[in-house]
Amino acid sequence: MLQKLEEIDRAHGTVSQVFDASSIAGQRHLAHAARLAIAARDSGHGFADSLRMDLACWVAGERRIGEALKKVGLRPDGRELAFLVIGDSTPQVRAALADIFKLGIKRDDKLLELSPKKEEKLMQRFSISQKESGMASTGDLVLERVALLSLEC
Repeated sequence: MLQKLEEIDRAHGTVSQVFDASSIAGQRHLAHAARLAIAARDSGHGFADSLRMDLACWVAGERRIGEALKKVGLRPDGRELAFLVIGDSTPQVRAALADIFKLGIKRDDKLLELSPKKEEKLMQRFSISQKESGMASTGDLVLERVALLSLEC
């Protein structure tokens, strides 16, 4: 799968990363992390040799690639995937996504939505305390964890 994703990226000039959807706090989470990863790389403060790995770090809110992949990476038994595709234009990204879906992957944006079970998992993965969860939504707290990574750049 990852090899096919790299082939699609080469063909379209995009950068893609795939995540365990149960570790993603919605589309805002992915968009927020992508903006921060691009900004960090543009300012010379990337964590990894590639934007693909930087995306994993930012989505996870972790500067260490191994820790990031443990937190938001694919699981051996994982069937619910979240894709993040970045390119220079909307048509470029759409073409890459079309090719990704030709791999037999069915699009289901509901996988990114928060549920009580998913929120519990996210609180654990992103070290969100019960006290914090009473002050803001889990999604907002995950975005905060991602943003805090910029303090380490």
